[in-house]
Amino acid sequence: MTKEYTGIILVLLIIIKSPRGQEIMKHQNTHFQNPQIIINWIILLETSLQWIEWLQSTEMSHKDLERCPKKIQNIMYLMKRISLLTQRLVSLG
Repeated sequence: MTKEYTGIILVLLIIIKSPRGQEIMKHQNTHFQNPQIIINWIILLETSLQWIEWLQSTEMSHKDLERCPKKIQNIMYLMKRISLLTQRLVSLG
């Protein structure tokens, strides 16, 4: 199941990073007119892929485990920032 989600995230990241993909998304969805939203989505998707890779690793250092709560907090902040920007754009549109 995790591999399927990783593949979906990877495809989304490829689409959102490609110029043609951004062009299509801008025409299909008004939220992607704002370049900051695109940058935030790229950061979130890249972070999610890194997080999945780290969780699937066979060994984890103690130092990494101590930093884990801060990393989770960072991911939650990214999600919140993207959702707030999207909500603001929806209310303006």
